[in-house]
Amino acid sequence: MSYCYSLCGSVLWNVCNGYVERVCQAWRVVIHRVWGLPSNAHSAFLPLLCCRLPLCDEFMKRLLTITQRCINSKLVNFVVRYAIRYGHMASPLGCSVFQCCSKYDFEYEDFMSLSHQYIQRYCQKVVSDKDVASAGFC
Repeated sequence: MSYCYSLCGSVLWNVCNGYVERVCQAWRVVIHRVWGLPSNAHSAFLPLLCCRLPLCDEFMKRLLTITQRCINSKLVNFVVRYAIRYGHMASPLGCSVFQCCSKYDFEYEDFMSLSHQYIQRYCQKVVSDKDVASAGFC
């Protein structure tokens, strides 16, 4: 089962806000109900069962990818670079990028030189083939 959702505008959300975690929690509850899993089944196994990133990681991957594309754009690159370099925690984008960089161990100062292909590959490593195979065994 793949995630089936439309999260238009989610790349503009401030991931430091507690409401993002509430959305992720509600999503886990829905997956438990749809799949008929017991309520005491641990949510950490959901990404392994469906072979997808956790919803919060999906948010962050989308945010980092669109930010990298904006940095490489001629139209909005100045605004995005300013929000990341100088806005830091005062800017929702700067705060979100900082949060993502700290979660994935990217250097905040080096973030602008990363390519969005690198970010895609890195985020996909969160669910490794070994974990997927062990979940299939269970």
